[in-house]
Amino acid sequence: MSILKAGLDTLKHRVSDAGNAIRDAQKHVTSAALEAAGMSERKGGHEEDLDEVLEHQKLDAFLRKAYAHSDKYMRAMNSMCEMSRSLADEFKNAIDDPSLQEVAEQLVEANQVAAAQQMQMVGQILHRHVFKPFRVEVEGRKDVEKRLLDRKKVRQDYDAYRRKMTAQMHSDPANREVYEAT
Repeated sequence: MSILKAGLDTLKHRVSDAGNAIRDAQKHVTSAALEAAGMSERKGGHEEDLDEVLEHQKLDAFLRKAYAHSDKYMRAMNSMCEMSRSLADEFKNAIDDPSLQEVAEQLVEANQVAAAQQMQMVGQILHRHVFKPFRVEVEGRKDVEKRLLDRKKVRQDYDAYRRKMTAQMHSDPANREVYEAT
């Protein structure tokens, strides 16, 4: 049990570190996306933005792999607990000696309690430190994507207006001053 607890503590710290990295990357990517869309005061630093985008892509790949591995881990833990219960039941059924059968029943009960506690603990840790931060990251991305799409629509509207005014300046050179932007 102490080995499992130590392993879960290590997993908890690694997931916590990954969560901090997610939050930092989300802040950087959000600011880079806003700057790229022209919705921020800061200009320039395109090389730095490119590095942040590459870092974001690496983090995205890590998150996807970590999610898949966490899911596989949870399924494997569940399978292990089920097999432990099955083995204990088979052990109980295989024994004919009444005194050993009582010990086997105690093993079955202890195994069921331990398995339930372990699965609950692992589930809570994974939910709190893996799945919840992933959901926050995904929701944050949706917000940035929506802002970028809105900015793109505004940019397209402006480009269409500019093309219209340019066409009118060429078709009606006498009123060029009316159509020119000041």
